[in-house]
Amino acid sequence: MLIFILLKADTPANCVQDMFLGTWSVHISSEIFRPKNDQVTCPDKFNTSEQFEFILLERGVAISSQGNVRSGRWSPDANQGFEVRFGGRVFFFFSDYDEHNVSHCRRTKVGYVHDDGLLNQKFRCAYANNTKPTVSEMKPLLSAYEDPEGHNLWVGSPLPKNFTLRNVNGKSYLPKVFNQENCGSCYAAASTQAMMSRVMVASNLSSPLGQTEFLSVQHIVDCSIYSQGCHGGFGEQVSKFSEDFGILTVDDYSPYMSAKGECKPKNQNGKRYHFTGQNYLGGYFGADNTVESMQWELYRYGAFPVSVYVDSQKHENGTSFSDFKSCKRTTAFAGAKPVIPNFPELTPQQVIDKDGRHYYIKKTNHLVLLTGWGSDDEGDYWEIMNSWGDGWCDNGFIRVQRGTNSYNVESAPIVFYWAGDNVQPPTENKQFYVSQGAFNTLIAFCVIFGVAVICLVVVLIFKLKSKKQYQQPQLIDI
Repeated sequence: MLIFILLKADTPANCVQDMFLGTWSVHISSEIFRPKNDQVTCPDKFNTSEQFEFILLERGVAISSQGNVRSGRWSPDANQGFEVRFGGRVFFFFSDYDEHNVSHCRRTKVGYVHDDGLLNQKFRCAYANNTKPTVSEMKPLLSAYEDPEGHNLWVGSPLPKNFTLRNVNGKSYLPKVFNQENCGSCYAAASTQAMMSRVMVASNLSSPLGQTEFLSVQHIVDCSIYSQGCHGGFGEQVSKFSEDFGILTVDDYSPYMSAKGECKPKNQNGKRYHFTGQNYLGGYFGADNTVESMQWELYRYGAFPVSVYVDSQKHENGTSFSDFKSCKRTTAFAGAKPVIPNFPELTPQQVIDKDGRHYYIKKTNHLVLLTGWGSDDEGDYWEIMNSWGDGWCDNGFIRVQRGTNSYNVESAPIVFYWAGDNVQPPTENKQFYVSQGAFNTLIAFCVIFGVAVICLVVVLIFKLKSKKQYQQPQLIDI
């Protein structure tokens, strides 16, 4: 029996990319928090010791608010929050929302700050506020940065007409098809499948990963502080978890349970796989990716996750979730086109904020794996691996129309790259770190101890004087 579970939910926040643009004031904790069992827990309230500002601009550019040339990169975490890489540090925030699930896109929940790089063991907690949303006069700032859109570097031999990682000169560069079952873990399944494929390509099948060893989806479902277990998440969150903590194999964590459990690795010191450079293909969210750029990425580095919109509602013309479930190559819409009757939620979505500004987004709700392309009697297609088991469609694969953004498949491809086998934790200065609470307690103890010592000295001096007076010989008149 096949059970079809989509990415059911994530956080209630729903913030569009342009809502993040502007000047952000960030407040960072004085206390350092260290991971325990691959998790970091921030308190709701904490003392801050640092505050600074950066400006988020279009095309993924982040700059200092001080007017100097320091720049970085930023990317929305789908519609949930954003990540900024700036000044040698990484900032990750979820957008704020209240008990009524109303989004507050100009402020964040408590987030995380750490040094840029792999295997960081020192996190600080932080929160941020958008104090000056972007206005038109700020856009010329982009001109100070060289071509943030990048260049088309795809040159060389022409691409083959048909290509699939299922069969490259008689060899497969894909792991076996996964079944997410009754758990909204498509984000973890598609991402780990892509990671294994990329290791298989990078190692030319010399690594056991994807062949006899497999990344643990359960490790992400149970432990990732960046996603919501069986209630959903996004591919970029999985890549960030792999960068910060590394992903264990099934043997070192546990087999898939189709439910969120306690974060408790079987072998905490087992081999971990790290991936870095995560971003949307094209360098930023909303980049105009060409079909050719997606093909070259796949051809050179291996499979990668793509988001699709799988409709679960019945419409007037009878088209429904069964389009994808029934392995149809396309549905009655192409997500890149304007408003389509009976499919309003599948067109670029209009969002109006409280100031009357309009934003447009393309809706997706399921993450799958792009594994190849080709052309046949029905036209050009993408080959996609799903996470609904090998009993679905063509042994777990589907062909989707290529070049028309069918199911929104070409709207938000995600890429990342294997960091290799020799990842070592950063060298740490041998410093003694004390939390703010412990520091305050220590100060209080020192004050009390100091007062006690002073009192003791006074008492001893008094006793010594008294003793001398008692022992002084008395004069006798003769």
